[in-house]
Amino acid sequence: MKRCLLVVVFLFCYCFVFSQNQITISSITITGNKITKEDIILREITFSKNSTFSATDLEQKIKESKENLINLKLFNFVEISYTLTGDKAQLTIDVTENDLVRWLDRELRQTDIPQATMIKFIRLIISDLLARPDVTLTALVRNKFPIARAIRDLISRYRKQAQTD
Repeated sequence: MKRCLLVVVFLFCYCFVFSQNQITISSITITGNKITKEDIILREITFSKNSTFSATDLEQKIKESKENLINLKLFNFVEISYTLTGDKAQLTIDVTENDLVRWLDRELRQTDIPQATMIKFIRLIISDLLARPDVTLTALVRNKFPIARAIRDLISRYRKQAQTD
């Protein structure tokens, strides 16, 4: 019985120690900040270069950092991603300062739609696009003219649908 208990304890400790692979943050790259200084962004994130975390802890730190950055109200969108090379992680923090949504709002201004409603509509569309794994903030900013055209077409379709209903 003692031997069996000892084996169970040993296996538990072995599994616990070796299942907690540690990931070290080797670099942090910040993109999209034209106005906001890097120091402000780095101040709000809950990790730093050369920090070491388990995979689950790193995911939690990324989530907390994203919330902190969004709560600053300086950015419309914040995306934090990382690539793993062995036990090293290269983090990328991609922010969109209110520029894209504001630009789209100016381009798509409708006299019969309140500005707050239009901004909310644009933010929902951009958020939906960013939820796709193959779409980045950088790509959206670079393609702002086709996005504006697509949103304008969508508004047109909604207007036509409302008229037929």
